[in-house]
Amino acid sequence: MPHFNPVPVSNKKFVFDDFILNMDGSLLRSEKKVNIPPKEYAVLVILLEAAGEIVSKNTLLDQVWGDAEVNEESLTRCIYALRRILSEDKEHRYIETLYGQGYRFNRPVVVVSPPAPQPTTHTLAILPFQMQDQVQSESLHYSIVKGLSQYAPFGLSVLPVTITKNCRSVKDILELMDQLRPDYYISGQMIPDGNDNIVQIEIVRVKGYHLLHQEALS
Repeated sequence: MPHFNPVPVSNKKFVFDDFILNMDGSLLRSEKKVNIPPKEYAVLVILLEAAGEIVSKNTLLDQVWGDAEVNEESLTRCIYALRRILSEDKEHRYIETLYGQGYRFNRPVVVVSPPAPQPTTHTLAILPFQMQDQVQSESLHYSIVKGLSQYAPFGLSVLPVTITKNCRSVKDILELMDQLRPDYYISGQMIPDGNDNIVQIEIVRVKGYHLLHQEALS
């Protein structure tokens, strides 16, 4: 079993009585730092993670000491030292010994975790492309909205077709931007070029109506 590594993996904290155990290896009591060696810290984290369940001696030995050749005496000394660090007494029994089974933390514990960061969301309006074939324009509009909507988990919110499908004139565009205030919009038009067509696309930031990108596709 892998050796316990106290390197922090999150900002969560364990709070019990007037103690706060941080995942950076520090222990605070009444906002004052309490010295806790790595082995004692590792054992305490495992007991707190168990949330009142019994942790066997073998589990503690395997996770804290890893493949090192140690016996239960090392764990017993570690538990003894940990009790002293926590100033355990008859009225404040933090670590309970269950003979033949292991140990458990028997005080109320609150786990405090900061909320996970949410992805920044940007709202995008897809405007109908100006094309001679109205049916083709509507079909392309729907396809683009559908294609970009799959990026919602990454923070892109696309306005639905039902809201943007009739937005064709400058007046319509300005009204939509004023009412819904998307962050960006995409517009385009198809221009016949001999036997081919050129599609001109613009990406505009609504605030200030700044043109961010312009491209012609054939």
